[in-house]
Amino acid sequence: MNNNDKLCYPGSSVVDFDRSLPLSTTFSKTLELQTAVQNYKGIELEDYVREQVLRFVIQLNVLACYLGEVCSYSSCPQMTATKDVLYLCAAHEVAQECCAIDYISHCLDGATSLLTSEDVISHNNSGKVQEVNLQPFRVIMRRLYRLFAHAYFHHIDTFQRFEQQTELFHHFCSFATAFNLISPSDMLVPVDFASVKGSLLEGGQI
Repeated sequence: MNNNDKLCYPGSSVVDFDRSLPLSTTFSKTLELQTAVQNYKGIELEDYVREQVLRFVIQLNVLACYLGEVCSYSSCPQMTATKDVLYLCAAHEVAQECCAIDYISHCLDGATSLLTSEDVISHNNSGKVQEVNLQPFRVIMRRLYRLFAHAYFHHIDTFQRFEQQTELFHHFCSFATAFNLISPSDMLVPVDFASVKGSLLEGGQI
C-alpha cells in the first residue's frame, strides 16, 4: 500500500460517514462539527452519536490488526499508556489486568455489544424516550481512546503508519471534543504528536 493512500474502511469517506450530514475525515472544518451539534437534539443526538461511535469501533478493528503484528503477551503483558498509567479490563466480572492485545480485543467486542443493544438508548419500560443521555457513549469512547494511547506510547511506528493512512486519531479526538465525550485529562496523546499533554492518571483506570 502506498503511504499516500488511505485505508478504505467503512465510514472513511465523507459521504459514507454520515449521509444526512457529511463530515470530513479529520473534521478540519469546524463549521461541520458546529452544524452537527446544532442539528441533532434529544434522541436523534443519541442515535447520531451511537452510529458514529460504532463506526469508530469498526475502524479501530483495523488498528487492532496492525497492533497484532507487534503487540503480544510477552511484549505487553499489561494494558498501559505511560509508565504511570495502567488500565484495568472491565470485560470481567471484576475488573482485572489483561495483556494489552487481549484488552484491545475485549474492549472492541464489549463496545460492539453495547452499541448494537437497544438498551444503550434512553427508553423506559413503556418505550417512551427519556431525557437524552450520552454517558454510555462517554464510557465507550474513553475506553476506545486507550487503544490509541497504548499504540502511541508503546508502538509508535505502528501508530504513525496507521494515522498517516487513516487520520483516524484526529477524527476521533475532534468528534469526542465536539460532543464532550472524553475528559481532557484522559487524553494523553498530543494531537500534533510533538509532546504529551493532559494530566497523567495514576493507578488502574476502568
